Amino acid sequence: MVYIANSNEWKTAFRMHYGSFDWISNAQLIIETDALDYALTAILSIINEDNEDHPVAFYSHTFTIVELNYDTYDKKLLAIFKAFKIW
Repeated sequence: MVYIANSNEWKTAFRMHYGSFDWISNAQLIIETDALDYALTAILSIINEDNEDHPVAFYSHTFTIVELNYDTYDKKLLAIFKAFKIW
């Protein structure tokens, strides 16, 4: 799991399929989420200058006993909430 700090000095490079990829501080971010029966996932991606998206971070969470009883749309909303809370 990768946490992104809230400062301008924080920089890192990510190893991608196409080689190394540097963090672009003012680039558009995309958060994709999904919730299944027993777990949720979230992917943080960045859009580069060539309008290609590159995954930067991945998050997964197994539902607790209480969360297992949520309806499908509540699980999907929980996935969105946790993704924004983490990143």
